[in-house]
Amino acid sequence: MSVGTQLAEASLETFALAWELPDAVDVAKTAPQLAERHMGLGAPTSYPERRMCVLFQFPPVVSGGTVAIPEYDEIIRAWVFRRCLHAAQESGFTLQNTGEQVSLPWRLNCMADGSLPVGEQFGEMFEQVPAEPTP
Repeated sequence: MSVGTQLAEASLETFALAWELPDAVDVAKTAPQLAERHMGLGAPTSYPERRMCVLFQFPPVVSGGTVAIPEYDEIIRAWVFRRCLHAAQESGFTLQNTGEQVSLPWRLNCMADGSLPVGEQFGEMFEQVPAEPTP
């Protein structure tokens, strides 16, 4: 099983996560120069095992897409994966005079945890259930 997404934010921390790079380093400068942050680019030497949780927020709906209970707040569904390894894949960016055009696909291969029941070896899904309205 694998799970993937696009990382929309193009910060140094996001690049480090997507490409398994070391943390960014602050570089102090003396005035009037601005301080800098530095991060090297290279191939990872290993892929650490991770846990992954993806959250979605949406209105409670019935089949057909109509909102089941309009006066309720949106509910949250969580997909939780126990043992994941980064699956290397192509990601790219285009440097233009208007700025970076970044697309950071991120895919993780999920592995079964044999110490758990068969139906929960990869992970679990959780969904909030709206309470019944009070009179």
